Amino acid sequence: MTDLLVRLYTLLPLGIEINKQLIQGITIRHAIIPEKHFAANWVRDNFNLFWMSECDVAFHNLPVMNVLLKTFLVLWVY
Repeated sequence: MTDLLVRLYTLLPLGIEINKQLIQGITIRHAIIPEKHFAANWVRDNFNLFWMSECDVAFHNLPVMNVLLKTFLVLWVY
């Protein structure tokens, strides 16, 4: 398997990075559909309607994109 762009089998376990972020008050977890309006509104307010549409489409794909929550600020990552 020498043609891989990213050697996923050499990455550290995700739990290590999740714990590092948790110490900083950031929770990394899967987004859920009932939170879609929070994400879409945040994207609209901080970017524009085009990105809001992208956010909406991302929620219709499975698995749903991951979400970072820090206090009440919601940051969405793909």
